[in-house]
Amino acid sequence: MQFMNKLILILDTLNREGNVGVVELSRKTDMPTTTVYRILTELTQHGLVERDPETKKYSLGWKLVELSAGVLEREREFYYRPVFEPLLRSLAEQFKDTVYLTILKNKTAVCIAKFEGDHNLRYYVQVGKELPFHCSASAKVLLAYLPEEEQQEIIAVHGFTQYTPSTINSKESLLEHLTQVRARGYAICDNELEIGAQALAVPVLDTVGQVFASIAIVGPRERISDLSGSILPALQRVAREVSSHIRLGGK
Repeated sequence: MQFMNKLILILDTLNREGNVGVVELSRKTDMPTTTVYRILTELTQHGLVERDPETKKYSLGWKLVELSAGVLEREREFYYRPVFEPLLRSLAEQFKDTVYLTILKNKTAVCIAKFEGDHNLRYYVQVGKELPFHCSASAKVLLAYLPEEEQQEIIAVHGFTQYTPSTINSKESLLEHLTQVRARGYAICDNELEIGAQALAVPVLDTVGQVFASIAIVGPRERISDLSGSILPALQRVAREVSSHIRLGGK
């Protein structure tokens, strides 16, 4: 394995696992502890990784935040953060579940903002993480409104990883599902990505009426189902508000 591949694997593992020691990281990456320690030492020197002096465990460093900020500032979605973040936060506070915004980037669905409610049982969505198109409500919305040719390209690349018995597992089933999403104007993920979880998502339109993002809420299946009559209109209202601000240039 080349050095750069090893470095990326270590960063990905730290991003996924959080605070990890050298031995555990060696086991999770299937690399010798000496190699892991050497790479961690170099990453720490550059601020990309931090070491807790008490626990001797490693986590991602603030230098990565600085680097990622440069990427975000080039994106139009960053410009609209002052618009959509307060609206997402208000939804999370109202329904006490996790609310997040997803965009399409390089043929992947990526969560770029999220706010968590204060229910004891809630589902975690990671900012910056790619979401599967066939079993994520927010990603389904983005895929549903793309031209058919782009849909086919994305489906061919991403495939159908089976997360639960309810996960959509064929192109035919997914295309039929996307037709339903367009017809009703929102997407549902019900026990498809994680057992016991349900999500609702709606599209956000840009200045020319194209879908450029989706707003979603995820929580325990029973709670989302019981509140869907009030959640869906609230999601749609916020999506319209964000779209309205975008058409006005973010004012």
